[in-house]
Amino acid sequence: MEKKILILLCIALPFSILAQDVKLGLKFTPTDQLRGIPMASTPFAGDELPSTFDLSNRMPPAGDQGRQSSCVAWAVGYACKSYQEKYEEGSSFFNGGAINKNAVFSPSFIYNQINNGVDGGSLFIDALNLVSQQGAVKWSDMPYNESDYTTRPNNNIKDRAKKYKIDFWRQVNAADSKEVKAQLNAGFPVIIGAMIDRGFVNNGRNSVGQDFIWNNYSGQQLGGHAMIVVGYDDNRSAFKVLNSWGQNWGNNGYCWISYSFFPNTVREAYVMKDAINGTDTNPTPRPVVNPTSDLTATFRISNVQHNIQDMQQGQIMRIHGMVNLPQGIGRKVQVVVKFYLNNGSNGKGVPVGSLSNYFMMPDGSAATGTPKSDIIPGNQQWYVNMPYQTLKVNRGRYAFGIYQPFTTYLIAEPILYIDDFAVETGGLIPFFVKL
Repeated sequence: MEKKILILLCIALPFSILAQDVKLGLKFTPTDQLRGIPMASTPFAGDELPSTFDLSNRMPPAGDQGRQSSCVAWAVGYACKSYQEKYEEGSSFFNGGAINKNAVFSPSFIYNQINNGVDGGSLFIDALNLVSQQGAVKWSDMPYNESDYTTRPNNNIKDRAKKYKIDFWRQVNAADSKEVKAQLNAGFPVIIGAMIDRGFVNNGRNSVGQDFIWNNYSGQQLGGHAMIVVGYDDNRSAFKVLNSWGQNWGNNGYCWISYSFFPNTVREAYVMKDAINGTDTNPTPRPVVNPTSDLTATFRISNVQHNIQDMQQGQIMRIHGMVNLPQGIGRKVQVVVKFYLNNGSNGKGVPVGSLSNYFMMPDGSAATGTPKSDIIPGNQQWYVNMPYQTLKVNRGRYAFGIYQPFTTYLIAEPILYIDDFAVETGGLIPFFVKL
């Protein structure tokens, strides 16, 4: 009997280890709080999205969270903040073949301040608000130690963090693959929170040095885990994802999640806009569900004109407005106007389609926009044109030789983008067209 028990224990042990030899750490945001987080607006493309896109050459090498439940801080701080500052500072992630600790960012600075002194995981909201209000620090300023989740940064370290803040963060609709792709194309890696199962862990371990696509649950669900989407490939029908379980998992720490499975496993998704280094905003005392910094822009509509005859575009709608931008809010500014069916109460219904690639969002919906221009602090005037003929709405028909136009009631929504990140809306504009 003793021998049989010993054999059973030996058989069961590897499976127990299998489920426990990686750490997760994401606490999913409660539904009521998730509803209060503004959604990111799709960046304006004015053309179709490419079939493949990859930001991994600008990402740090896959790190390893080890035995600590700090995946949120790894995705937000180590992965995304390191990516942002490589773009801004141009530092190499390697120094003599080793990771450059002066170029990658510390997960400990974030995790050790939001875990309430317990290694039990954390919320995205707390991590994103902390980086918005305090900033982040380099690994060399606060080295990561998987056994230390309680040491908090001192005032000197917090002073260094102020240089590396984010201006804004928003929620992304993970159920819309075109939305995720559009954010990536605009240069925003998408931070995700997924429900992980044992099959995901196993597949990554068994595919060292090779690509694998996660497309279904195949084992016990283990909990929430934070990762970051860095690309996509329509030929694979999958998103490319950077994990935090080291380079001996997956293909150098990367895996793929199929388009079809992505909305089933991903419960939260976010993008964050980098602040210009050295711009110091005033942090509020306690992080709340408030995904913006204290930098604000004044954005308003001054005039709307209808049925203007344009020599090249036919009849157009023209919207005039003004924007007042503070110093340090970003580098490039753009105004984009999106179009929706009127829901009957002068609110947004479903998006209106477009018949022209030049007046189209990545998802095929109608939009127009100003060219991207350098930000000049202070007041700036802007205007956009929208040709009615590009709107994919019902047309009239001939009856007894007389054309009877069809009336469609619509909503226009102007949106202010800073560095391809939507930061303000200018109010809804109800109107109608007869085509």
